[in-house]
Amino acid sequence: MNADNLPMCFAVTVCGKNDWETEHLLPVAIECYRRQTYPANRRMLLLVTEAENAHKLRKFKAPDVKMLAVAGNPPLGELRNVAIRFVCEQAPGGFLVQWDVDGHATGRMAMQMQAALAQPSMAACLMTQLCYSLDTDVAFVRKLRLYGQGHPPEGTPTAIHGTITHPANELRYPPQKTGEDTVFWQQWVNGNGCLEDHNDPRLYIRFSSKASVSGHKHVMQQYADAPCGTWDLPAEYVAYLKQFLGHYGLSSLQKPAAVTLQ
Repeated sequence: MNADNLPMCFAVTVCGKNDWETEHLLPVAIECYRRQTYPANRRMLLLVTEAENAHKLRKFKAPDVKMLAVAGNPPLGELRNVAIRFVCEQAPGGFLVQWDVDGHATGRMAMQMQAALAQPSMAACLMTQLCYSLDTDVAFVRKLRLYGQGHPPEGTPTAIHGTITHPANELRYPPQKTGEDTVFWQQWVNGNGCLEDHNDPRLYIRFSSKASVSGHKHVMQQYADAPCGTWDLPAEYVAYLKQFLGHYGLSSLQKPAAVTLQ
């Protein structure tokens, strides 16, 4: 397909409330977005925030980065819905990819869009992530499994809900402060379906810190109490993670340095 005929893809980042994330992780998320291989003229980054926090994000506005400011203090699910409504109104036929500030990758958008375009009525999620704690210098690979219709047994791992890529349609996130992406993902599984992307874990690095919104234990799970400096990774992943951390000036056991945007 000719690049100009590809649908628009909107990366959606809800941000601005947590100052530490805004200062240290959001610039990384923006640079990772700009390094995507999906055609630059067919994508845009949407920063969604409460109006009271909009002043913190103005420095990031650019031709490829648009801010959507929302009045009041709506729950996270409703903030995500603001982006869906924007795409439905401004770019019918467009796709959205959840682009959280604590998850970073450079080739992710093109891969997920390729999967989504093969079945354009379905959503797509990544299944594998490389997790890293900025607090304790712990790293490991977490592989998940996608289940069919209906909820899996309690405690059973599923897809990485926060990586969902989907066409803009009538489906909406629930108006919840937490767990909204799990419910949204389940709507897709029970409806049109959600594709599995059995990706290389280096395609999606998930960071954790007690200073972030998602916290430490939520991301690290079974490695939450691992000794500091534990890297349960094969050598090629160790090399990639060290290169990634060095490129973005991220380091453990201290606040990471800010990234200079190109």
